[in-house]
Amino acid sequence: MLIGCIYRPPDIPHEYNNYVLLSINAAKMSIYQKEYSDLFITGDFNYNTIDWSDNNCPFSATDNESQTNKFIECLEDCFLFQCVCEPTFQIANYKSTNTLDLIITNDKNKIVSITHSAPLGNVKQGHHLLKCCYLMNDYKFSTKHKKSNRLYQKGNYELFSCHSNSVDWENGYKSKSINEMYDLFLYHYNYATNLFIPRINYQNRRNRNKWITPELKHKNNIKQFESTLASKFKSNPKLLYKYINEKKSVKTHIRALEIDNGEIINDQFAIATELNKYFHSVYVDNNCTNIIEFHNIPSNLLLNTVLITQNDVQTRLQALDKSKSVGFDFVHPYILMQLVNIILIIFNFQKIDGNRYPTRYVEEGKCNATF
Repeated sequence: MLIGCIYRPPDIPHEYNNYVLLSINAAKMSIYQKEYSDLFITGDFNYNTIDWSDNNCPFSATDNESQTNKFIECLEDCFLFQCVCEPTFQIANYKSTNTLDLIITNDKNKIVSITHSAPLGNVKQGHHLLKCCYLMNDYKFSTKHKKSNRLYQKGNYELFSCHSNSVDWENGYKSKSINEMYDLFLYHYNYATNLFIPRINYQNRRNRNKWITPELKHKNNIKQFESTLASKFKSNPKLLYKYINEKKSVKTHIRALEIDNGEIINDQFAIATELNKYFHSVYVDNNCTNIIEFHNIPSNLLLNTVLITQNDVQTRLQALDKSKSVGFDFVHPYILMQLVNIILIIFNFQKIDGNRYPTRYVEEGKCNATF
C-alpha cells in the first residue's frame, strides 16, 4: 500500500502546481505497474473553489485552464476518487466553508466512516480533524519457511578444480594487496560454488512465524515464567522471593559476623574492621632486608620475526576437519582442502606477518594476530 501526504500552498505558481499533479500521476503509475496494491493520499490541497458535494462530478467555477480544473482532470485521468464531501475549514463563527483537506484513493469502497472533529487546540478558526477507516486486504502468510543448505559431499570437484585452474591466479595476484588478493579468491570461490556445489531446499515443519527469533522466544519464556510467579504469589510466596533474591548480584549488607572467640558482632564498623583484618592476614609481608639481585643474563634465543611458509599453510589446510561448518567468509573446509595449491600462490607475492593479513578477519571474524 502506498500512502502519501501532500500540502499545496494557496496561490502557488502553475509550475509548482504541476509538480503536485506529476506526483499523483507517478503514484498512480506505481499502482498500475503493481508495485503497490492500494493508494491512499491525503493532505491540505487548498482548492477552495471546488464543490465536492457530488464526488462523481466535482465542479469548479473557474476557467478551464485554471489549476483547479487541471487537478480535477488529473484525478479523472488517473481514475482516482476523492472521498471528502463536506467542508473541512472552519471560520471564526464556527461555520464550515471550504473543502480544503482531501482523501484520495484508487478504490472508494475501502474508505468508510469519515468523521469531522473540531480543529486542534483552543482555536475558533482552522482545519477540521478528519478520521476515517480504511478496509485493508487480508494478508495470508505461511508459517512454514523454506531453507537451503549446500551439499558439499556431493559437489563436482573435478569441474570445480578445472574452473579454478583456468583462472590466471599469478597474473591476477600481481601488484595487489593482501585484501585485494583475498577478495579475488572469494569471488572465484563463490562463483564456482554456485556452479558445482548442489543446494538442497527443505521446508521447516515447525509452525513458527518468521519474525520469532531465538532472542524473542527467550524473552517470551521469561515473561511467561514471571507471570506464573505472580499468579502463584498468594499460594506460594517463597517462589517469588527466591526468584528476586537470585536476581540480586550482591548482598546489600552483612547483618552479623562471628569472630574467632565465638562472639557475634552486629555493629557495621566492627564487622568491617574484622573483615579488613582477615583479608590483611592472607597476604605475606615482604622482607625488605634480603632482596634478590638480578643479573644481566644474555640471551641468544630471540623471537624476532614469525615467518609463515607455504609448507606450514599446506600442512594446516590438509589437516582440516571436513565435517566442520563454514566460517564467517562461507568458505567450507572441504573445499579448502581441494584448493591448497591455489591458496599457496598468495604466499609467492605476499609475506604474511602480524601487520599484514585480510582486514575481514578482524571486522567479521573478530580475530587479531597474536604474534
